Amino acid sequence: MLIDGVKGVGTYWWFQIYDGNESSEYYQNIIIQEIQRFERAYSRFLTDSQISLLNRHRELVNPSVELLELLAIGKEFYNKTLGLFNPAIGHILENRGYDTNYSFQNKGQLERVSSFDDLLYVDLHKVELSGQGNIDFGGYGKGYLVDKLAKIFCEKLDLNHFMINGGGDIYVAGDTSHEIILEHPFAPGYELGRIDLQNQALGCSSNRRRTWKDSKTGEEFGHILNPQNTDSKADFGSFVIAKDTLTADIMATVVCLLGDNQEKIYDLQKQINFEFVVVRLDLTMLVSDGFPGINA
Repeated sequence: MLIDGVKGVGTYWWFQIYDGNESSEYYQNIIIQEIQRFERAYSRFLTDSQISLLNRHRELVNPSVELLELLAIGKEFYNKTLGLFNPAIGHILENRGYDTNYSFQNKGQLERVSSFDDLLYVDLHKVELSGQGNIDFGGYGKGYLVDKLAKIFCEKLDLNHFMINGGGDIYVAGDTSHEIILEHPFAPGYELGRIDLQNQALGCSSNRRRTWKDSKTGEEFGHILNPQNTDSKADFGSFVIAKDTLTADIMATVVCLLGDNQEKIYDLQKQINFEFVVVRLDLTMLVSDGFPGINA
């Protein structure tokens, strides 16, 4: 059973369900409701979402348990990656024109990224932001949502064999391996190769996927930026495999930022379970030992 063309959180989704007993419309309605619920709550592009209210008012009283979980995940990976993953970059993206109006005009404001630990104060009843910085879940919200949908499939819908593809963030469940096409990171729509995936998740990252030019100056920006120097060069693409889509999503971004810095990537592998491919502009690749073989 194929369900495709579902739009949400800035991308298109498709689903393959192999052991469903209900109609495709039944499953599609549940999927759409969950994606829309998540987007309404956490999209930076919706002015009344929880994350927009927090960024605008600098505090949010009685946040949802899920919001607290998302913030805790952001803090965990911020610390594990020594700040290379930092959700406190929303104001930089907005300043560069990736804002609610998609103005694509650089506003020229001072670009400083705060420590996520210093920016955020959380307790059960209130979240506060201190100093400069807006929260953006773009670096891991989709991976989190893929895993949330997978949990709904397993626990509420009694499904065991399925594939979820949220704009390139993929989770495969079941006993059968699936052949996954790796999209060319520097030429969207073209194929780089194929791998087999089974009970695993795949994340991918490349600044060439989402770039824009300032409508006045012509300066080019990308949606992936290094929070330590606000650089958004598009010199690398990455693919990461992990047990869950959240980890694959986050680490694909981090690996893309690190590029040829093999030492730091291998250091991260010692504390976070993932396998990776780094693709350079000349299409040479750095491949970890545990990454599946890539078929041309």
